[in-house]
Amino acid sequence: MSRAISSALLALALALPAGASAAAVPVIPELFWGTAPGRVGSEIDALVGGRVVASTTLAGGTYGRAPHLLLVSAAQPGEPITFAIGGAAARQSARFESGAITELDLALPPGSASSTAPGNANGPAAGSTTPQERDYDLDGDRRVDRRDLAFLLARWGLAGLLDPADLDGDGTVGLSDFNLLLLHFSL
Repeated sequence: MSRAISSALLALALALPAGASAAAVPVIPELFWGTAPGRVGSEIDALVGGRVVASTTLAGGTYGRAPHLLLVSAAQPGEPITFAIGGAAARQSARFESGAITELDLALPPGSASSTAPGNANGPAAGSTTPQERDYDLDGDRRVDRRDLAFLLARWGLAGLLDPADLDGDGTVGLSDFNLLLLHFSL
């Protein structure tokens, strides 16, 4: 049996083009997630060499959680990645790591035009939620209400550390997430 496997591997190696190398191996995207200032729907961009390679939108003060994933794949390992929030450069940057899941809380430099916009990390706009309430606003409408409860119940029992309904971060949507949502629920 091992002779057959060895023969198959040899045949495969001979079939590869002479110039084939590790560079031909596909890069696994890196997932970025975290918090960022701005209004719901603000665009979060990842840039490599000054070119936008991935983007998503801000929802409830967070980005990178389903369905607002920020998957960066147009980079080589170790290549620098910069970020922008609503078109303004963020202070944070990272180096690409194939297949990684990276928490990166983004912020704007003090005094930048977008850092003083209503509804960001410098204070909520009139009628918006506090940062704590935004953490439990699953549908991004700035309220923790029956629609957020319906969203959580639809995801009940699902596992996944990046699931937005996994409010306690234990990897499963369940009773403790339900209780957290009810603590922040408003009519």
